[in-house]
Amino acid sequence: MSSVMPKFGPGAELDDAPGSRWIGAGIMAWVAAALAGLVLLLVIANILLGLWDRSSQVGVQHRAAFLTQTVSLGRIDDQLIIAIATEAAASHDPALDALLKRASVSYRIDHKANKAPAP
Repeated sequence: MSSVMPKFGPGAELDDAPGSRWIGAGIMAWVAAALAGLVLLLVIANILLGLWDRSSQVGVQHRAAFLTQTVSLGRIDDQLIIAIATEAAASHDPALDALLKRASVSYRIDHKANKAPAP
């Protein structure tokens, strides 16, 4: 009578029981597939967030350029108004006075500043 004793220890086979190796492998395969799917979803989310971030940055750059141009145009506008007011004061032109009044610009003439300094 020969009895088969199960092996235990470092030399033991994992598949001593029928199908035991495949049950563990099946679970590991499902876990690996789930993790691979999760990684794929994270990669797709990263790509979409990168595209969204890029479009947001383009919008911010457009707004920054608009603000920069607005400041520059504001300075030009101020210089143009000063030049028109100076010309209106020097020439006493009623058309320039009317133009400035329509734009709600008022000015005053300082007669002391126009006089030449005494020698």
